[in-house]
Amino acid sequence: IIATPVPDRPGEFTVVVSADRQMGLIELRFSGRFGRSNPRPFLVGERPEFIAPATNTTAPNAIALPFETTANCRVYPNTAAWFRFEARAGQRFFARVQARDLASRLVPDLMITDSAGREIAQARRRELLDFTAPSTGTFLLRLNDQTYRGGDDYHFRLTLTEAPQLDLALPNSLHAGETNRVTLFGRKLPGGTALPFPAPDGRPW
Repeated sequence: IIATPVPDRPGEFTVVVSADRQMGLIELRFSGRFGRSNPRPFLVGERPEFIAPATNTTAPNAIALPFETTANCRVYPNTAAWFRFEARAGQRFFARVQARDLASRLVPDLMITDSAGREIAQARRRELLDFTAPSTGTFLLRLNDQTYRGGDDYHFRLTLTEAPQLDLALPNSLHAGETNRVTLFGRKLPGGTALPFPAPDGRPW
């Protein structure tokens, strides 16, 4: 990963990530004449990405968020971030927020409304909203901090995806040098078996 300062724009860098770099979270530091900075989390993603404008703070100004695309955004005090998307009847998908892993102070509340503004799904203080569209049409996704805080430290990444989601794996400690059997719990896992009890949010597991 190579970062080059942008001329005449202090604090901004052009970052080049090699094509064979492993996806996921890494720690990034700045090295300069006065030494090294403290680490900051930096995520290398595999989906198309864009930076959301600061104007999507009301439902009429909601910006389009296509499936399998990641929006980079932040919330501001006493406001929410709004996104618009299309879904078909019976389509099960996930709104995934990444905030805590990126050292963000955001505690997300997520809500989905229909085009008329009626609330049809919510996830309080969670980074995942598991949703099945009741009809075909346009929906709105609202994201705000739990106590409506905001600012530069309240950044997040938001993705709408139909990909399988992993909740947990048991056991969570394994024996080195041995073959271990691990049970995965999640949503839409390929070849999975539906459990007789729901996930903590009440959705099928």
